[in-house]
Amino acid sequence: MARSVWSSFLLRCGVGVIVMLGATFAVAAQRADRTPAPVSILGSLSRVNAGMVSPWDYGMINADEMIAALGVGTVGKYQHTGEVISFLGRTFIRATTPKGAPTVFEVNTPLRSPFMVGIHAKPEVLPRVVRLSATEPRLLHTDLEKMANEAGAPIAVLGWADMPELEGNALKRAPSGDESLTGSKAGEYLDQLRLRNASVVFVAVVVPATLPRPSLNAATIAKMATDYDPSQGAPVAALIHVHGAVVEEAPPASYNSTPILQEALRRTTVQEVLHIYGSSTIQRGFAMVYEINYQE
Repeated sequence: MARSVWSSFLLRCGVGVIVMLGATFAVAAQRADRTPAPVSILGSLSRVNAGMVSPWDYGMINADEMIAALGVGTVGKYQHTGEVISFLGRTFIRATTPKGAPTVFEVNTPLRSPFMVGIHAKPEVLPRVVRLSATEPRLLHTDLEKMANEAGAPIAVLGWADMPELEGNALKRAPSGDESLTGSKAGEYLDQLRLRNASVVFVAVVVPATLPRPSLNAATIAKMATDYDPSQGAPVAALIHVHGAVVEEAPPASYNSTPILQEALRRTTVQEVLHIYGSSTIQRGFAMVYEINYQE
């Protein structure tokens, strides 16, 4: 069972690996005020991965109340569970229709979910804006690990970047009957996705593997927002969970303030939603980084 859980973690969450690529990592003038953003977590990612979702495991989520969120869910006539990403009051779900075709649509009502991580905005919480810029593509996870290590705390990231290589999967329906996502019927539950030269809005939750002052907050977020089995050993750099939305628009080449970035994000046209693998690469874009604190 431990091997299955660890495999599920690698598939659905991803373990960061330290890679030294010598890329530039420029930080905009805005700096975080260190006030953490509250995070709420519904349900269990490990139960979704292990095929242990039951009808009573679903709760109602209103993502309009969050600055960003990632998870899985279903709504209305679309009975199968699919990937969810939410940013700046816009929520998208990649659901499977009764005929079996995947459909991405914007959700304007609360949705049912067995697992969701939400980052709640407050006026006093300001993100640190990080400019992502490199002459050669590099792993998305490399930058996310760097951001978390610089913060010295768990972080949530809302970003928008050009991605030369985008790899991931998308849940078609929640597995049941203890059939894990890495089992013999994985093809019935997951669509494997691979795109080149995509523009992607992404939401990530990152917990550094080694902290100078380990906290209950970090341990709780790592346990609930990822599917990590401590008995399998410690990750190399960080625990990372990322969802992305493939959009038609490229990230802006320049910007003057966070509100300008947020307004541009609100105008994006979403084409696909997926869980992003650590093998995905980025080359240009930006990220808004929030330190996070779990709220029961």
